[in-house]
Amino acid sequence: MNFTVNKRITVTFSILFLATVATYLVCTAEDTIYLQNANYKLMVDMYDSYKTDSAHIVMLGDSHIQNVNWSEFLGDNTVVGRGIRGDIVPGVLNRVYQVYSLQPSTCIIMVGINDIYANYSPQQICNNYSKLLEQLHEQHITPIVCSTLYVCESYTDSKTTNTKVHELNTSLQEYCTKNSITFLDLNNKLSTHGYLNPKFSIDGIHCNAAAYRIWREELTAYIK
Repeated sequence: MNFTVNKRITVTFSILFLATVATYLVCTAEDTIYLQNANYKLMVDMYDSYKTDSAHIVMLGDSHIQNVNWSEFLGDNTVVGRGIRGDIVPGVLNRVYQVYSLQPSTCIIMVGINDIYANYSPQQICNNYSKLLEQLHEQHITPIVCSTLYVCESYTDSKTTNTKVHELNTSLQEYCTKNSITFLDLNNKLSTHGYLNPKFSIDGIHCNAAAYRIWREELTAYIK
């Protein structure tokens, strides 16, 4: 009788242990999915190799950031771009030391759409985003959050995607308001009826030059 009970207890604990390990592995795999992005590995190495050692403003995020030479676009050589195509918030968190090393006063952020396509929930994304904002605050760097942009109606699964984008932006804006962080809602200028306006996109998801010019106008009040 005792042997049977002990055997059952052993089996039960073994199952619980395996379940815990499985959960840990899933979380670890999810949180490091950015390492599957070859562009991520390349650009992190390149940014580590750049000789720039200071900046007034760092533009941080995904392809929406990487696609622009921000110092030339803004006419300010104290602005540095640190965007990586395909990046997600955990990837940004992993390389945020590259922002700290430049000792900027301000960090302008655009990231989130790839997290949605990586099946993170809007709440998960917001939770990760808040960690990023908290870390920047601890380094005495003022963050400015740019809303995650909608995709065009013609883009794959746009309705579902944009519903999640709306949920994410709502949560981010609430967090920013609560913590006195500037939230720049670019969707107000670039979207129509909850979709990115096609006249502002090259492919349904990425901005064209006209969109960036509007973005630049919106940033003017925050760049000193």
